[in-house]
Amino acid sequence: MFFMFNSGQAVDEKLNVINAADAAAYSAGVMQARTLNYEAYLNRAIIANELAIAQAVSMVSWTQYFQTAVTDVWGIDAFIAGSGLLLGCDGARAALLAAALAGTAYANAESGGAVLAQSVNYVRQANELIVPAHAAAIIALRASQRAIDVAMSSGTLQRNLAQEIARGTDRTLSVELVPGTIPGLASFTRSYGRDSGPPGGVGDERGRLAGAVMRSRDAFTADRSFTLHGANIFPWLRDVTLKKRGGTDLVSFDEWQAMDTLSGHARLRRCGFFGSAFCPDIELPFAGGGADLRAAQAGAGARGYLGGAWAENPKAAEMTEDYWTTRVATRGWRGISDNQDLADLDMRPRGSPAATPTCVRAVPWTCSTRMRRRVASARSRARKFSSAGRSGAVTVRANCRACIARTGRCGWSHRMRPTARTRRCARTT
Repeated sequence: MFFMFNSGQAVDEKLNVINAADAAAYSAGVMQARTLNYEAYLNRAIIANELAIAQAVSMVSWTQYFQTAVTDVWGIDAFIAGSGLLLGCDGARAALLAAALAGTAYANAESGGAVLAQSVNYVRQANELIVPAHAAAIIALRASQRAIDVAMSSGTLQRNLAQEIARGTDRTLSVELVPGTIPGLASFTRSYGRDSGPPGGVGDERGRLAGAVMRSRDAFTADRSFTLHGANIFPWLRDVTLKKRGGTDLVSFDEWQAMDTLSGHARLRRCGFFGSAFCPDIELPFAGGGADLRAAQAGAGARGYLGGAWAENPKAAEMTEDYWTTRVATRGWRGISDNQDLADLDMRPRGSPAATPTCVRAVPWTCSTRMRRRVASARSRARKFSSAGRSGAVTVRANCRACIARTGRCGWSHRMRPTARTRRCARTT
């Protein structure tokens, strides 16, 4: 009986130790997982603050554009009334735009021109407060990431929690981390920043966070564009459009660029032999606005896509860059922030095939001119024969996809909108 009693006591003590060890290990693992979740939420908070800065820069650009559009309202309304825009598929939208600009210009003139100028100035002043506030929030969030990463990398917090859980079961128990696991905790995540790249590799590793910021932009920040199509005035005028192109892009990790442009486009029959051929596209720039937020350490960066402003409204974009761009004060913004992420971002099992790369943002510059000509040709055929217009639009879309496949670039869906609009016009003509 004594032997059986001792055996039972030993088994019971063994079960208590096993349960305490399991509970301690589970609690330490939960703490590690919650720390990773916390760092992930901080990354999302950093992205949200970067997007708020982008929205503030976008508002400065858009208000500047609207002010210049109201200033040149009579030129815009004259183009809408005299170019056939009111007779096209988007005639109602063109009339609404003309009425809105004329009404705003009248109200602004009644106040002596001060209301609109004050509104633009208020947006700029608000921007000088918004950008520093969000920049300070980004710095604080990144500091919190660093602090929690240093605390968790040593393993002290995990050991203390495991010790507390184990002694809650038996006060005589003592918990120690296996020495070989401590380097693993420290190397599970790492910093991705301006100079965190390996020797001989890419020095600036902020591309992953910058890509997440760009993909998270709202519709207004990413692309503020529209196109109004007019009717052909035979035999003198064709391909009449009023194009608003604008957007906000992150350039070189350290600069937010925003631009809004408005231009009229048309082709006149005055080229070739005795003026028998239509001339290339003529652009009439009407309005523009821009804003630029550049970190102190950033030099002159490249140009962003900006909703197609430079690609489709080059004259208006050039005027905007020279005369209508506001340089936003940096005031603490240091470019895209460093961030903490998994050290091994490729979590695929060894030996598994590589995933197909996903194209996030690329514009088929080599195809754009060629495709515009084909889309214009399909549109002209659609106005004559509806069935031919449908087949022509489908052919253009197939050719564009083939061109994109050959060049290895991805196209935007709005590149295909002219073909869809062609089919709608074909049903109504």
